[in-house]
Amino acid sequence: MRNQKRNVKERVVLVFILAAVLCLPAATTARAQDVVKETLELKDLTPLKLKEFLSLWQGGITEVQIDEAQNTVSVMGRKEKAKPRHTIFCVTPAGVEQADYRGDSADGARAWADSLFEELKAKARARETSEIFNIEHMDVGRLTKLLGVFVGDNGAFNMAADPDSGTLVVRGAPEVVAMVRTAVERLDAPEPPKKNIEFTGYILQGISGGENEPGTVPEALGDVVTALQQTFLYTHYRLIDTVILRCRDAERGRTRGSLAGLPESHTGNYELDVESARIEAAGGETASIRIEQLSFEGAVEYPLEEPALEQARPTVPSYRSSGFSIRAGVDFEEGQKVVVGKAGAEGYGGAIFLVLTARVVD
Repeated sequence: MRNQKRNVKERVVLVFILAAVLCLPAATTARAQDVVKETLELKDLTPLKLKEFLSLWQGGITEVQIDEAQNTVSVMGRKEKAKPRHTIFCVTPAGVEQADYRGDSADGARAWADSLFEELKAKARARETSEIFNIEHMDVGRLTKLLGVFVGDNGAFNMAADPDSGTLVVRGAPEVVAMVRTAVERLDAPEPPKKNIEFTGYILQGISGGENEPGTVPEALGDVVTALQQTFLYTHYRLIDTVILRCRDAERGRTRGSLAGLPESHTGNYELDVESARIEAAGGETASIRIEQLSFEGAVEYPLEEPALEQARPTVPSYRSSGFSIRAGVDFEEGQKVVVGKAGAEGYGGAIFLVLTARVVD
């Protein structure tokens, strides 16, 4: 019991000494109507709690009372009121800054926020740097639009573009300019070279009557001719010309020429127009070819048979022209031979078939 009382007295002396050292010099300035009293139990008092408790009085303690019977300490004096806190968000070129202001009014907080904003803005401007980019491959106007999306909310920056010279000037914080530099290097890159599509077109003539003449159809088209014979009533087929056409991926290709394999005294011409051919992604080793619109047109001129005359006399042969046309869109695999279509030449015996194959080349 005696030890317990001694511990209490030691703590009371500690409280009294701290209060006297920190607060008593301001006691003479306190007014009677400002004096308040607060009591703490010694059993709950720790050095940290004591420090927090005394700091609220702002040097205005006038008296410390100790009650050994109740094991308490009471402090009287002038206690400072805590000022309200206002949270301020300042948006500057460097980003969003948050700060806390303690004051009696929101007007004071706004004035303080304005000064903080100007200070932060000045610091951000002092850090800004500029860089000039020479744009070689991409349209400068389109690039400026993409840069705003690329950088996004990571920081504000200013840009000026000159489309005539392909120059772009950027000013902003160093980290933002670095992001713009990365974006320019990625976006202003040369387009990869387009692949080419090489088409080979076989122009076949289907004929009724007679038999196939040796060598009139290449062996490579044997399966195609067999399929045509099973579908159409023509007894044999012959190759009247081969067409080679190369164009870039997703671009147009066109060629025209004469039909060289027609019978003697027959002439003809053709035009092959591939308006748009694309290389489609393929899961295997071969690519897929898509032709949105293909046009194959031409005409054949052949002599008309003259009636027999009783007396032979020189005559000038008469010719007639028969046109043909095939229009289609088609998809097929690289290396595959596909029959694009059949066209009948009016008045001319037989029909014209277009067989197409393609391969992708660099």
